[in-house]
Amino acid sequence: MTLSMSGEEETEAVSEEVTAEETAEEAVVEEDETEEKEEEPKEDPEITALKDEIAVLEIELKSNRVKLSNTQDLADDYTDGGYRRKCAEMDNMRRLRSQASATNQVASKANILKTFLPTLDTLKILEAKYADNEFASGYGAIPRDFENCLKGLDVTEFTVEVGSKIDLMRCVAISEEFSESDEAGVIMRVEKDGFEVQGNVIRFAEVVSSLGSEKKDETEEAAAEEEK
Repeated sequence: MTLSMSGEEETEAVSEEVTAEETAEEAVVEEDETEEKEEEPKEDPEITALKDEIAVLEIELKSNRVKLSNTQDLADDYTDGGYRRKCAEMDNMRRLRSQASATNQVASKANILKTFLPTLDTLKILEAKYADNEFASGYGAIPRDFENCLKGLDVTEFTVEVGSKIDLMRCVAISEEFSESDEAGVIMRVEKDGFEVQGNVIRFAEVVSSLGSEKKDETEEAAAEEEK
């Protein structure tokens, strides 16, 4: 008597066989990996201890090098060269402090003398106003005497060069004019000289600066209008 299996039963049987084979293969792989792990040699305890000892010695060596460097620097301070170097450093420090103090004194002096300039201006105005007055002529020397006193206190008058660029640290433009010969930002005229105290400006020189060519300015404006 012959037994036959249906299509579904045959499929299930094949699937079970495939699954069994895959499971067997996975088991074999796991066994191989386990064997490989077990086969890895373990490090000799003596070697491990030696490595730890070397690491400790390296740390101690670095620490001793730092101590040696500090000791050498300290010893150098007490040598003849170290003593001279320290003396030079102290002299340099005193020199810098002296220069800073002198600079502060000059700056303070300049700020005080700056307050006397309006008085000098007033005396010069009065001298010009009453130049033809016979009574006032007897006091004509006062402005010059006052100016000489300021000069004795290191107040000096300075001017700037016509045709040079404006130095905003020494002059101020009280007006601007177009010029065909001078480019923009150039000093055209000096209206009033400035004053300074040992390089510290206490009043800017007053100048007239150039705006450059008027034709060039008109051309630039026309170009800007065209772009709009």
